[in-house]
Amino acid sequence: MVLLSIILLPILLLLLYFIVRPRPVTIPIKNRHVFITGGSSGIGLALAHQAASHGARVSLLARSLNKLQEAKESIRRSSGLDVSIFSADVRDYDAVQKAVNDAGPIDVLVVNQGVFVPQELEKQGLDEIKFMIDVNLMGSFNVIKAALPLMKDRKDRLPASISLISSQAGQVGIYGYTAYSASKFGLRGLAEALQQEVITDNIHVSVVYPPDTDTPGFEKENEVRPELTKLLAGSSGSMKADEVAKKALDGIKSGSFTVPCNFEGHMLAIATAGLSPQRSFLMAFIEVASVGLFRLVVGILAFGDSNSKHGQFKKVAVERDVHWIMRVVCQCSLVFLFTGLLRASSMGYFYLLVLVLFSRSCFFQTTKGLQAYQAQLFLQIRKHLEYPSQLQILDNYSGSLCDLAATAHMMISCQDNFVTELEIRGDKLANVSGFNGYAIHNKTLSETFSINSLVTTLTRLTSLRVLSLVSLGIWGPLPDKIHRLYSLELLDLSSNFMFGSIPPQISRMVKLQTLTLDGNYFNDTIPDTLDSLSNLSVLSLRGNHLKGQFPSSICRISSLTDIALCHNKLSGELPDFSSLTRLRVLDVRENQFDSQLPVMPRGLVTALLGKNLFSGEIPAQVGILTHLQHLDLSFNHLSGTPPSALFDLPNISYLNLASNMLSGSLPEQIACGSKLGFVDISSNKLVGKLPSCLDNTSDKRAVKFGGNCLSIEGHQQHQSSYCKEANTRKSGRKIALLIAIIVGSILLLVILAFGVIFLSRRCFERKTLETHVWQKAVQENPTTGVSPDILANARFISGVMKLGTQGSPVSRLFSLEELEEATNNFDSSMFMGESPAGKLYKGRLENGAYVAIRSLNLLKRYSIQNLKVRLDFFSKLHHPHLVSLLGHCIDGGVQDDPFANKVFLVYEYVPNGNYRMHLSESCPEKVLKWSDRLAILIDVAKAVHFLHTGVIPGVYNNRLKTNNILLDEHRIAKLCDYGMSIILEDNEKLEAKGGGLKSRYLYFQLATMNEIGLPSLHKRMDMPLKHSNLNFCCSQRQTLEDDVYNFGFILLESLVGPIVSGKGETFLLNEMASFGSQDGRKRIVDPAVLMTSSQESLSIIVSITRKCTCPETSSRPSFEDVLWNLQYAAQVQATADADQKSDSTS
Repeated sequence: MVLLSIILLPILLLLLYFIVRPRPVTIPIKNRHVFITGGSSGIGLALAHQAASHGARVSLLARSLNKLQEAKESIRRSSGLDVSIFSADVRDYDAVQKAVNDAGPIDVLVVNQGVFVPQELEKQGLDEIKFMIDVNLMGSFNVIKAALPLMKDRKDRLPASISLISSQAGQVGIYGYTAYSASKFGLRGLAEALQQEVITDNIHVSVVYPPDTDTPGFEKENEVRPELTKLLAGSSGSMKADEVAKKALDGIKSGSFTVPCNFEGHMLAIATAGLSPQRSFLMAFIEVASVGLFRLVVGILAFGDSNSKHGQFKKVAVERDVHWIMRVVCQCSLVFLFTGLLRASSMGYFYLLVLVLFSRSCFFQTTKGLQAYQAQLFLQIRKHLEYPSQLQILDNYSGSLCDLAATAHMMISCQDNFVTELEIRGDKLANVSGFNGYAIHNKTLSETFSINSLVTTLTRLTSLRVLSLVSLGIWGPLPDKIHRLYSLELLDLSSNFMFGSIPPQISRMVKLQTLTLDGNYFNDTIPDTLDSLSNLSVLSLRGNHLKGQFPSSICRISSLTDIALCHNKLSGELPDFSSLTRLRVLDVRENQFDSQLPVMPRGLVTALLGKNLFSGEIPAQVGILTHLQHLDLSFNHLSGTPPSALFDLPNISYLNLASNMLSGSLPEQIACGSKLGFVDISSNKLVGKLPSCLDNTSDKRAVKFGGNCLSIEGHQQHQSSYCKEANTRKSGRKIALLIAIIVGSILLLVILAFGVIFLSRRCFERKTLETHVWQKAVQENPTTGVSPDILANARFISGVMKLGTQGSPVSRLFSLEELEEATNNFDSSMFMGESPAGKLYKGRLENGAYVAIRSLNLLKRYSIQNLKVRLDFFSKLHHPHLVSLLGHCIDGGVQDDPFANKVFLVYEYVPNGNYRMHLSESCPEKVLKWSDRLAILIDVAKAVHFLHTGVIPGVYNNRLKTNNILLDEHRIAKLCDYGMSIILEDNEKLEAKGGGLKSRYLYFQLATMNEIGLPSLHKRMDMPLKHSNLNFCCSQRQTLEDDVYNFGFILLESLVGPIVSGKGETFLLNEMASFGSQDGRKRIVDPAVLMTSSQESLSIIVSITRKCTCPETSSRPSFEDVLWNLQYAAQVQATADADQKSDSTS
C-alpha cells in the first residue's frame, strides 16, 4: 500500500501540472485604473487605500456623496494621490453606466457593494429579500455589464481583472443567512460563467471570500442577528478591513479565481472547489487528494440519519444549544482534516476508519450543551461576586438553571433554554459616608474584585434582556464594554459603589428601555449621547454625585416616561420638556438648578422640583397641565403670586410651594380641585385672607400656611410689616442693581455682591427654622392618607403607579338637581349610549367642566352604606389610563335612604370616542397604524396591571372590551367601567341570605411602600369598611383570568378589526389557526396592520393573543407578562420603523 502511494503521487502531480488551466498570471496595479464600487467605507475603502499605495489611479462609486468626499480626502492624505468619486446606486443601471463612462477605461474592476439583513426566512419580509438580491446580485450585473465594453476596448493588452467581493456565506449556507447566502452564491455562478466569456480578452475573474469583517455596518448587523446565527458565527473569528483588503489585492494581482482570506476560508475553498478554475497545480493536487476526505467529514457532519449523533446535534441545535457544541465540532474537525491530509495517502483505510470512529465519538459530548456552558458562566459570576449568600442555592443544585426556583433575592428566567433575565439583590447597601473609590471591609467586595472581569463574563450571556444586580457591593468604574450587552432592555445596577463617569458607550445599547443606576457614586457629567437610546422609557440616576448641566439631548428621547435625577449636584438650567409627550414623572429634587422653571409637557403626572435654586415666577403654563397629580416646588427662590389655576387643576392632589419667596395675596374666591388633598404654602410672603377652599374648615384636605402674613389669628403668622419690609428690600435691591448697571461703578457692584451673600444666608437660616411645622398642622387639620413628606419623597413609577388611596378626598356627593341641570333634565340630546352597566349621559357642570354620568338601577335591598364605601374607594384610584370617578348621587339626593333604587356615577369626560370606533374607521387619514394600536394596548395593560397589583385589595373582572377603552384628544387610552362587578355586587345573594350578613369590619391595607421606594414605612392605613360581601379577594384567580381572557379579545380585534358581538368564540374556533401562516394572516389581519407592522412585532402579538385566549385557564399568562410582551413588540416595531425611515432617507 505504501509503495503504491509512493508511485502514484508523482504521477498525479505531473498530470496536474500539464492539465491545469489557465496558467498563472500577474496583473499589474501600478499606473492602472482601479474602479471600486461600495468604496466609501469598509473593505472598499481599505482596498482603495491599498491600490493607491501601489500607485494605481483609483475611482470610487457609492451612494453617499458625503462619505465619498470623506474617503477621497483620507486617501489624499495617506498617499498624496487624487481620487475620482461618483455617486450612484448600483440598482440604477443608467446611473452606473454614466459613472463608468465618465471614469474612462477600467483595468481592474472591484465589485464590492453589499447589504446584509440577517433573519430566518420565515420571519424576513420579501422587501428585505428583494433589497439584498437587487444590491448584491443584480447590482453586480449592472456594474459588470456597464464596464465590460470599455474593459475589452482598453488600449494596452496587459491582463485586466474583474473581482467580486463575496462572503464565506457564499461558500456554505449558514442559519439566518438564507437570502444573503443566495445573493452571494449567485456571484460564484456569475464569476464561473463570466470567466469563460472574457478569458480570450485577457480579463481574469476573481471571487474574494472574506469572513466577518470589522466594518461600520458589522456591529449594527450583529445586533439584529438571530441568536443561533451569533453563536454559529462566533465559532469563526473576524478580520479587520485592512487585512481583508491586503489578501484581496494579493489574490487579484495573482489572477486567482478563488481568494480566501483566513484559515477557515482556505478549508472552505478546498471543500467547495467543485468545477471552479484553478491556476495552481499544487492547490489542484490538494483539492484532488482531499476531496474524498472532506466529503466523508461533511457526510458525518451534515448527512447523518436521525439516529446518528448528528441527528442529536440537529435536535439540540433546534433547541439552540449550539455554542458549546460548535466549539467541539470545529476542534474535532480540524484534527480530522490534518490527520487525513497527512496520513490518508500513505496509510489508507486504517486511518480513514479511525477518522470515522473518532469523529462520531465527538458528538457524545453534546448531551448537556448550552446548559452546561451557562452553568459554568454562573459559577464564574458567583466567584466574581465573592460567593454571596443569595447564590448559595447553587451549591448543591445540579439541574438546569432555567428550572431554578426564584427567591426573594435571586431570579433567573429563560427563553428557549437561553437565560434572558438575571436578577440578584444583595444586602450590601451603599450608604457609606466618605467612600473614596477603594474597597471597604464588609461594605464592598474585596480589593481583588474586578468589575471588568464581571462585565466580561456577563457579556457571554448573549440573550440577556434583563440584568439587575442590586446592593452587591460592586465597586469600580463601570467599564466601557458594558455596551456589549446589546440585547439588554432593562439594566439596574442600583445601590452599589460604582464611581467615575457613566460610559458614553452605553448609548449603543439601542434596545434599552429602562436604565437605573440609583444610589452609586458616579461623579462626572451625564453623557450627551443618550438620545441614541430611542426606546428608553425610564432613566433613573438618583442619589449619585453627578455634576454639570442637564443634557438637552435627553429631550430628543421621545419614548421617555420617567426621568429621575434627584439627589445629585446638577446645575444650570433645565431645557424645554414639551417635546417629551409621553413623560409622566420628572424628579430633579435636591440639585442646584438655578434657572426659571422649565416648560413641562401636558401629559406630566408628577413633577418634583423641590430643594433647588429655581427663581422667577411660577409660569402660567403650569395651569394647563390637566394630568398633573403631584407638584413639589418647595425650597426654591420662586417669587410673585402663584397662579390661581394651579389650585384648580382637575387631577392635582398634592401641591407643595413651601419655603419660597412667593408674595401678594391669593384671591378669596379661588377654586380648589376636587382631588386636592394636601397644600403647603408655608414660609412665604403671602398676605391677605386665606381663600375659603383652603381655610381648613373642610376635612377633605390638609393645608399648611404658617410663616406668612395672612390675616388669620393664632396660626403662626408674621406681622404684615414683615412681608412689606421684605418687599421693600426686594424693590431696593432692584433699584440698586439698576443704578449699578447705569453708573458702572465697580465699588457698588462689590458692595451689592456682599449684600446678596448676607441676605442669602439670612434667608437660608430663616427657611431652616421654619421647615418642620407639618405635625401641628395635621393635628389641627386631620386628613385621610399618608404624610405629604412621604408623598414628596416617594418613588413614583408611571408604568404601575402604586399610589393606591393615598391622600385623596372622599367621593363628591352630587345632588340630583345638579345632574338634571348638567344634562338638561337627562335630555335625549345628551344621551351617549347604553350598556349592561346602565345608561350614559354627557353633562356640563356649573363650572363649565364636561362629565360623563352613568345611571344605574339597584335592587331595593341593596345596602347604601356599603355602596358608599365602595364608591369612596374607587374615587381614590388615580392612574393616567383610568377614567376617574369624580363623585356620585344616590336615589336623587336622599343619601340616607336604605332602599334607594338608582345611583348616578359621575366620571371625567373623555372626548375622542372609544377604541372600537377608531378600529372601525375607514378614512385613510384616521386609520390607526400598528404602532398607534400598540401604544393604546400598552396604556390599557398598564391600567389593568395597576388595578390588579397597584392597590390592596386588587380590583378584578373589569369588563374589558374595546367599547370600554376611551381615547382623549392625544389618543391616550383610558379604561372605563372598571370595578363594576364590585359596585354592582349580586343583589340576589343578599335576598337569598335573608337580610344579608351582619356587618364586619374589613381593613384596607396600602400597597407595600417598599414598591414605591419607602422601605422605612410599614404602616397600614386603617379604613373601617363594612364587609357586606365585599369579596375583592374571594375569586381573585378566576376573575384575574377573566381579565386576561377578555384582554385577549381586545388584542384580537386590534389585529383583525372589530368582531361582531358574541362571535368571538366562533372566530377563535374557525380562524385562529390561520395566524400560523403568512397567507392566513393576509386573509384575516386588518390591511392597516399588515401595511404598517413588521413581521416580528406582529408575531409577538399573535403569540400572546393565543395564550390569553387559551381555554385552559392555567395556561394563560399573567398581566405582567402581557404588558412585557406588548412593550417588547412596540420596541421591535419602533426599531423597524426607524430602519425603514433610515433606508428611505438614504
